[in-house]
Amino acid sequence: MPNAPLAASKPGQIAPPVRCRSFTLTALAFGVAVVALTWAGLSHALAYTTDRPDLRYALTLVALAGTVISLALLAFPIRALAHMARSSTLLQQGELVAARLPAWKSRQTALAGMGYATFWLVLVAGYLFVTANDFAVQKAFLNLEYLSRSAALVLSAARINLYITLGASAIILILSLALALMRLLPGSAGRPIRLLAIAYVDFFRAIPTIIVLYMVGFGLPLTKLPWISQLDGIWYAIIALSLSFSAYVSELFRAAIESIHASQVAAARSLGLSGFKTYRYIIVPQAIRQVIPPLLGFFIALQKDSALVLILGLMDVFGQARFFSANFFNLSPVSLVGVLFLIVTIPQTRLVDYLIERQRRRGGS
Repeated sequence: MPNAPLAASKPGQIAPPVRCRSFTLTALAFGVAVVALTWAGLSHALAYTTDRPDLRYALTLVALAGTVISLALLAFPIRALAHMARSSTLLQQGELVAARLPAWKSRQTALAGMGYATFWLVLVAGYLFVTANDFAVQKAFLNLEYLSRSAALVLSAARINLYITLGASAIILILSLALALMRLLPGSAGRPIRLLAIAYVDFFRAIPTIIVLYMVGFGLPLTKLPWISQLDGIWYAIIALSLSFSAYVSELFRAAIESIHASQVAAARSLGLSGFKTYRYIIVPQAIRQVIPPLLGFFIALQKDSALVLILGLMDVFGQARFFSANFFNLSPVSLVGVLFLIVTIPQTRLVDYLIERQRRRGGS
């Protein structure tokens, strides 16, 4: 049973429970303020619908529902008051030990109430922002007419981003692992290779990705080199993103390989494995398992940066949305692109969090 910290004033004296009155009263005042702000804000939003009878009925229901929800949040401070009263009664009866639990419950319930009230207040603020000035924000960013008209073109153009992401991911995995192994070559014989890998990593980590895209996409065609200068624009985007991201990902692989204890290498060599087989069968598989969570994080960033290929003239998902928005002076297609990236990246982000947590639990055990 969780109890509040004890601090007796004299040796042998039982300490009273930690005070909960201020937390409870603050939560109650904050809850009442949230109810008032919710009703005032939603009522103010209704004022913009005087000329829109089709929306006024629906928004009136939204305002009533929002007020009911905000009133329901008052249950937290009311329960906190009940726990506080119970603690005070036990204190008056001299039951100091028994009074600690309701005092602790009062504090925790009050804090939970303030947390949920803050969350609700943010939602209400977002709703008011979208509906402000006769739904000006909604019309500019979330116009259903333009969303439906541009959906087919935007979704069709998203295939280019998918091709670029998949192609660059495959190259990045191979190139970054090779760079990491090059930087770990031992002895003086491997020094030139290590210097090359270090120079590559330092160079492409220092240059912004958009500059690499520009130099590769417009520079290589100017060279008139056989085959290289005649590639499709998608391949230039894949090459540029691979060059840039492999410099970052190689450091992940190198850190993971170096985290494997030296005894693993010693044990493998004592069993007669060569240096190549030691890394292939012992070191690299363990390093890959450790690097998967942060590696997925980099690939999420790669998916988002694939929108930079617009500077190469490719009609990708962002380019198509931008073209549509420029024709109709509305940013709803761009909002659709943002929603697409949210749908793709948020599940991957949650997967990364899960893998990191699982790895932490395994490490702790």
